[in-house]
Amino acid sequence: MGDFDGDGLNDVAIGAPNALNGGAVVVLRGRRVWPTTIAPNAADLIIRNNTTSTLFGIRIAGAGRLLGGDTLEDLAIGGGLSGSTTGIVRIFAGRALPTARTLDATDSNFFRAGVAAGATGSTAATGQSIVGGVGDLNGDGRSDFAIGTAGSVGGAGEVYLFFGGADGNLTEGPTLRSTPQGGVGDIFGRSIASVYDPAQLHPSLLQIRAPSADLLVSSTAYRTSNPARLYIYRGRRTRRGRVSPPTRPIASSSPRRPRRPPSITNTQWVGDTDGDGAVDASFVQFATGTLFIVR
Repeated sequence: MGDFDGDGLNDVAIGAPNALNGGAVVVLRGRRVWPTTIAPNAADLIIRNNTTSTLFGIRIAGAGRLLGGDTLEDLAIGGGLSGSTTGIVRIFAGRALPTARTLDATDSNFFRAGVAAGATGSTAATGQSIVGGVGDLNGDGRSDFAIGTAGSVGGAGEVYLFFGGADGNLTEGPTLRSTPQGGVGDIFGRSIASVYDPAQLHPSLLQIRAPSADLLVSSTAYRTSNPARLYIYRGRRTRRGRVSPPTRPIASSSPRRPRRPPSITNTQWVGDTDGDGAVDASFVQFATGTLFIVR
């Protein structure tokens, strides 16, 4: 998940959205030797929202070095009021805590909070959708962050980008859609990933000697008459505004048409799968049980 305390070992975060007082996240520090079992109340860090029915911890993701000028990695936590059309995402700023403790997610000394509600009258359910660190998309040396709101704009879906900064502040980037107006029912943003490996000859899918990552976004139900699609955005310097995908997204296909439209459920960077010195990515189409590799 990430090294939140700076000890050189990756830590583990576990969401418990149905825990008392609106949900919780428990964090276990990385260790050389792990015990057979660890009770939740014996975790190294427990984060509580202390607001009922918020499903806090329903989505969690490592956010990389998003906030501040330190080398510690941060943790993104999503939640949202039960039955509400908006959600909230809180960013835990990684730090070395000498002893086990419980934190309140509303404590501004440790967290940054933000709400994205989508277009007027839409259903965003932000924190209940996809949250995740997406590497460095704009080449400034800091990690960036994306929120997928697949239920916004009548199910068209949107992806909000935020760029990390050394001053500890986030800069709002462009809003991504499957079409300029958003295609109703596309469920754009249901799966998000980034691709970048500076150790490779071609470190990203669309760039040579790139200083920034490429962003992958799936549209899981791209119209009933068309297959699901995977959109790839080339990393670039900061830009703002609303952005629609390139004119030639990658479409998944199958020789047999399933009873329901194909749907992409998972998108991942999988490294260099064929040894050609270039990074690859994958996505899964659950209706056909097909794994696709993008090279």
